[in-house]
Amino acid sequence: MKNHFGFTLIELMVTVALAAILLTLAIPSFRTMVLNNRLVTAANAFVADASLARSEAIKRGTTVSIVANAGGWTNGWTVKLGVGGTTLKVADALKDTVTATAAGGVTIFTFSPDGSSSAQDKLDVCDGRTGETGQEISIDFSGRVGTSSVGCP
Repeated sequence: MKNHFGFTLIELMVTVALAAILLTLAIPSFRTMVLNNRLVTAANAFVADASLARSEAIKRGTTVSIVANAGGWTNGWTVKLGVGGTTLKVADALKDTVTATAAGGVTIFTFSPDGSSSAQDKLDVCDGRTGETGQEISIDFSGRVGTSSVGCP
């Protein structure tokens, strides 16, 4: 009699059924992780560019601005020397359903050679979900940029 190695049809069906159950449980949490990652990425991009503007202002000894593109922060921003000077960096519009809105309506932050900011405001980076899923970016008059979690409407 020959020895056969391999899987029986029943073993294969049980394995496929278990894989389907595990995937059904994992996909919703994976989607949440992807959405949270998009929010954090958008917030980190703004924080990095605001930090770039501040450090360039200190390094160059002149004002450097981060300006919202036409239509607001959701449509991206530009880092410029002064208000209308040379463009240092352009950020693309935020992806998918991610939005960024300034609580006080500020559309430009100008950093002085001492690192201070001309405006103080908070940007809320949110998507279509509600609850504790957003990121709040705050810039104060000292030029300090910080982030925290915030509930989105």
